[in-house]
Amino acid sequence: MKEAADLAHALPITVQSAIFVRYDESRMDVMKSLIFGAEDTPYAHGAFVYDMFYPDTYPNEPPKVLLATTGKLTLASN
Repeated sequence: MKEAADLAHALPITVQSAIFVRYDESRMDVMKSLIFGAEDTPYAHGAFVYDMFYPDTYPNEPPKVLLATTGKLTLASN
């Protein structure tokens, strides 16, 4: 919960790039993020949507992250 509260002040929001995260306070184990690629990178001008699930064992185990941008539901990490 502390990490989620810190997101409001820790994520970059600039003209060059930004990261937005949404979560439901009743289901903080499920989040959605939108990341705009930084300039001068291969991701520039791109918008990438991720669905994230944080298991009960977090932070001892990483969250499940699903790249939803392509519509192919590619698993980004385990």
